[in-house]
Amino acid sequence: MSNPWGRSGAPMIQPTKNELRQWLREARELTRLEQKLRNRAEYELGIAKRKLGSLVLEGKIELPAELLGQIVIQMTEVEEIEATKTRALLSQD
Repeated sequence: MSNPWGRSGAPMIQPTKNELRQWLREARELTRLEQKLRNRAEYELGIAKRKLGSLVLEGKIELPAELLGQIVIQMTEVEEIEATKTRALLSQD
């Protein structure tokens, strides 16, 4: 016969299936919300980058060529790192 009181004499309380389902549903909803917020932020960042780029090309914002080159290199490095991570994730599957 099993001992429902455990070693210390206290009852061993486990969550019910409904509680587990509720926690899982809440976690999924939170994940969906975070994904929507992340997608929106990336979209707005893209718009801001394009607008800033067009203002620089139109001459409304003055940037030295060296600084512009550094920005382009940094952006390229970030994109390359993300692409490498994506390839690594895809190769694991």
